[in-house]
Amino acid sequence: MRWKVIFFKRDNLSVSTDSNSESDDEDICSYGLKSRKCPPHVKGLIPFEDDMAKLVENIDFRQVKGKFQAKLHQTLKEINSSSNVYAFADKSQNMYKMSNSTYNNLLKNSITSKYKQGNENVKTDINSELHSLACQLNIEQKISPMAERGAFVTIKDHKYNFPNNPSCRLINPAKSELGKVSQHIVNKINSCIRSKLSVNQWRNTSSVIEWFENISEKERHTFVIFDIIDFYPSISEDLLTKALEWANSYTNTSQLDITTIMHARKSLLFHKSEPWVKRYGVGLFDVTMGSYDGAEICWGCSS
Repeated sequence: MRWKVIFFKRDNLSVSTDSNSESDDEDICSYGLKSRKCPPHVKGLIPFEDDMAKLVENIDFRQVKGKFQAKLHQTLKEINSSSNVYAFADKSQNMYKMSNSTYNNLLKNSITSKYKQGNENVKTDINSELHSLACQLNIEQKISPMAERGAFVTIKDHKYNFPNNPSCRLINPAKSELGKVSQHIVNKINSCIRSKLSVNQWRNTSSVIEWFENISEKERHTFVIFDIIDFYPSISEDLLTKALEWANSYTNTSQLDITTIMHARKSLLFHKSEPWVKRYGVGLFDVTMGSYDGAEICWGCSS
């Protein structure tokens, strides 16, 4: 709220300035990244902030007992005390209980089928290049190095012969924050192409519903259902390069933007604190499930 007041009512309020205040240079693009700087105090907000603090301090909780609350409490107690693993389903709200060994085998098989162990120095090289690009983009204060977040799997309970032969989707949460910048750039490219070519490309459920409602004589139409296996991982460096070259005929994409997009593809998967790289392909290129710009890259390559 302090930032909102500073940005929109700066001329009408007495604002104390210090070394933490944000720059007024509007030419620098933040790519939607949050600032790490603390906003200065705003005199006009002090009474409101005090009242908010008192409101939190004066909250009183009362015990609510009922059959649902008792059942919920018992279920949570069983989950917390269980030695089993509760894995989420891939495309539903379901959760599946399994032993540690079963889950670890599913995770290990998913990793080793597509990845191999990498060099310990790879992460350092990626973070060094990330910092260099962040400096060129003037966002070095808003970008953090790649974090070592362990991979996990979700259960594909909608597949044939489940649960006799369960299959999984491998999720890699170890992603570079430069992917947020790449997402901003690729989304801008895709939007420009959609507007110029009138491509029927949906980004959310509401747009699909709107399209469906506008179809006339629905009884004369038929849906075609197909499933692309490993859509994201199947996107190669050559395909993405060709897609960017084709898109450049409709948009003005700078070399720095292309370098940023390609750097965001340099991905590591972490399992038990060890780095893993993609088994097939060239270098570290990968379009991972769970990356910030994975959907945008997918839209761009599919168009």
